[in-house]
Parts: sequence; structure tokens; C-alpha cells
Amino acid sequence: LFNLLQLNMEKKLHKRINEVRAKVRSELSVSEWQSLRLAERFCLDGFLCVDNIERIDGLQCSVEEFVLPYESKSCPVLITNLQCGWAAHEKWTVEKLYRNIAINFSNVEKMMTVIS
Repeated sequence: LFNLLQLNMEKKLHKRINEVRAKVRSELSVSEWQSLRLAERFCLDGFLCVDNIERIDGLQCSVEEFVLPYESKSCPVLITNLQCGWAAHEKWTVEKLYRNIAINFSNVEKMMTVIS
């Protein structure tokens, strides 16, 4: 199911990139657009970034162990496992989240159409 959702999002991303290409540089063919790597400039950072941020287990790390190396130095870190036991684990399904994302994505597209 996750692969289907990911595939659907990739299709939407490619469609959006083609829409941007047509608006921004309509004189370029798709191959010219790709050779100049312009698609990467218009993609969301989340699709292209390399994840190299440190992670710590929130259930195993005390406040003191967090403050000195991370908070006091303003060092970014992902704290994992703090969501364990949340009701959201039972209430939020992939299908439900995807429906909400699809609705919100559609609303943003409508707003962008009105703005432009």
C-alpha cells in the first residue's frame, strides 16, 4: 500500500514539475529542461535531500544528556520513540493520512490557481 501511495505522489510530483516547466520555461523541450537540471530547482527539498541528521532515542536519553550536547549548542537532532503509546498509532492509518494529504494538496492547488 505504501508503495502505491508513493507512486501516486511521484506521479503528482512529475505532473507538477511539467506544469512549472510549461509556465516558467515553456520555450524549453523536456530534454533541454532535464539537461539543465531545472527540475531539481523546482522540486520540494524533501524529495532531494540527503538525511544525515543524528538521531537519539527519547526513551533512553535523559534531559541532562540532551541539554549539554544538543540544546546548549543549538545542534539539530531527531528525537525518536517519544510517540510510543500515543492514541494516534491506533487512530491514524496510512489510508486516512493519505486522504487528508490528498484533500489538502487539492486545496493548495486551488488556492495557487486563484492567486496566479
